[in-house]
Order: sequence, then C-alpha cells, then structure tokens
Amino acid sequence: MLKKLGAVFDYIISGMAAFGGGIIVFCMIIVAANITMRYMWNISQSWLTQFIEYSLLFMTFLGIAWVMRSEGHVKMDLLLNRLGIRPRSIVVAVTSALNAIIFLIVALYSAEVTWDFFLRGYFDYKVINVPKAYVLFIIPLGSFILAIELIRRTIKHLGIWRNSKKLKQES
Repeated sequence: MLKKLGAVFDYIISGMAAFGGGIIVFCMIIVAANITMRYMWNISQSWLTQFIEYSLLFMTFLGIAWVMRSEGHVKMDLLLNRLGIRPRSIVVAVTSALNAIIFLIVALYSAEVTWDFFLRGYFDYKVINVPKAYVLFIIPLGSFILAIELIRRTIKHLGIWRNSKKLKQES
C-alpha cells in the first residue's frame, strides 16, 4: 500500500515538474514573440510582464519537490562528502527533518494568507486584475509537497543509517 502511495506521489511530483517545465517553455516563446513584435512592428504587450512574474512563482513551487527528489538542489557538501556513510546519512536525515518542519510551517502560514485573500476577495491590481488567492495558492501547495518529500528523504536516510549499522556489525 505504501509503495503504491509513494508511486502516486512520485507521479504527482513529476507531473508538477512537467507542468513547471511547460511554463518555462511557454514563457520563452512569448518573451521571444514580444521582443520580435517590439522591434519589428513597435508593438508591446504590457500584460506579459505580469504573466512572467506569476510564471516565475509557479515554476518555482511546481518544481521544488522534483528538484529535491532528484538531488538537483544546491548544497554545501564539501564536509559531508568527507564523512562516512553512517554520519552522512544521519546528517542528511536531521537536516531533511528540520527542513520538512520549516516547509510545513511555510505551507500552513501561506495557506492561511491565501485563504484570507480568497475570503476578502483581494485582487492584484496591475495590467490584468487577478484575484491574489489564485496566484498565491501555489505556495502552500508546493511547500506541502516539498515537506512530504523531505519527510520521505528523512525516512530513506534513517534506513540507510540503520542498514549501515547492521552491515558494520556483520563484518
């Protein structure tokens, strides 16, 4: 049952990352089109700046858990690589658990703010008037998904720590 749930969760993370990647491609196309229109026909679409701002937020929070799962994030591992497998796995487990707590707090707080904006009907008044809650909902969603991935990472590295202890005792 847990393996199926893990597979579904991996599918969700991959889908979110693919959607974020699609947003990146779409942004590249519309920015190139806007530049072309500006220099060839002196036409500029002012709403594109607002769209790109929102897209940066979405692509970040759609891809954040995928980057963590694939170990693609920036990390200071100079000292970590010098440690043995047991100390390294416990350090990664502890830092992952602390990060999971932090991102659960971010998810809860941002969900509260987003819900408040939704209830009050708060709009982002720019070129296109957009309900702010529709823009911000990605922050609690992405943060919550990342927190779950960090919990999974903690459990994985605690398992590596336990297994390395057994292997050491058997030697």
